[in-house]
Amino acid sequence: MPDALPRDFFFRNRDGAGTWQVFRLDADGHTVQQVTFEPLNVDAYGISPLDGSIAFVTNNQLYLVDTAGAGRRMLIDGGVVDPNNPWVNSLSAPVWSPDGQTLAYGHGGLNFINPGTGAVNKVLQNQIDTSPGFALVKSSTLPMPIPLMAPSC
Repeated sequence: MPDALPRDFFFRNRDGAGTWQVFRLDADGHTVQQVTFEPLNVDAYGISPLDGSIAFVTNNQLYLVDTAGAGRRMLIDGGVVDPNNPWVNSLSAPVWSPDGQTLAYGHGGLNFINPGTGAVNKVLQNQIDTSPGFALVKSSTLPMPIPLMAPSC
């Protein structure tokens, strides 16, 4: 019987303890396997188009595992997140280049890392406007503060 899917499908779901993890649905359309086993939530992930490696963010750290979840290694430690300014040092949104050689992620701006060598290149620094008339507010429904433009008085 042919596969139901063109390739394996990865998704985030809660494990038995209620923690967000990465899971894989095999191309057969039936077999589901948990790929990450983190004590804290997996916040974001990206799948390499080259070999299916999974880059993921948990506890403000960027990790890499193979397609089965083995070989876990930390690529970046973002440190403790400042709850008053989480956009300053939060790790976010790992995205692979089409050739699978470079991983882009957010951390104080836009960064590229070569997972093979560990070489990091910050290509865009965050620009946070704290001038008069630019208010930063925290929303009770959003996970991070959001900038709002306010007219200067």
